[in-house]
Amino acid sequence: MKKLSFTRSGGKYKEPTLFVMQYKNHKWSRKSIPSTDINKYMERFNLSMSEMKNLELFKDIPIVGFSVSSKRTFYFYVLDFEDGSGHMSYSRLINDKYEKPKK
Repeated sequence: MKKLSFTRSGGKYKEPTLFVMQYKNHKWSRKSIPSTDINKYMERFNLSMSEMKNLELFKDIPIVGFSVSSKRTFYFYVLDFEDGSGHMSYSRLINDKYEKPKK
């Protein structure tokens, strides 16, 4: 994985703010996206949550955000609505099937 995009909200981020992180020269840094290109970027690189939820394997998981790698591996944040805790998980595409998600 060389890029990761996500949004932040709350605290100093009054509105959802897009972050794009890029791995370059052995470190992660924030990639600057011109404000005129944000919508184009989001449409090109992000599947919708409804598209992901259509996959049987993910339909009952309380996913609140995700990213997809170039190899179609899903990385996602799972939220426990009862206590507010959460964790990151992933699921790789192997032989045209997604594996059971792993923490």
